[in-house]
Amino acid sequence: MTPIFGASTWLWTSPYRSANVELLENIAALGFKAVELPIEDPALIDAAALRPVLKALDLKVHVCGAFGSEIFLRLNSFSSAFPIHQSFCHL
Repeated sequence: MTPIFGASTWLWTSPYRSANVELLENIAALGFKAVELPIEDPALIDAAALRPVLKALDLKVHVCGAFGSEIFLRLNSFSSAFPIHQSFCHL
C-alpha cells in the first residue's frame, strides 16, 4: 500500500471555515493527497459544500476531532475528567 501524505489546516489557520476553499486548493497544489480538518466549531463547516470541492481536488479527508471553546492545544488544558493518556492512546 502506498502511503498518502496530507496536511492539517492548522498549519495555516484556526479555526477552519468551509468558505476557505483557497486553502484546500493550495494544499492540493503542494502535492498533498489528504487534508486534516480539525473541527473547532461545527457551525463553520458545511460538509455538503465541501464534499464536491474535496472531490474535485482529489483530496481525502481526515477529521481529527471536534473541540469546544475551552480546549486549547496545550497539555495543561486537559482536565482530570479527560486524562491525557485516554485522549492520545490511539496514536
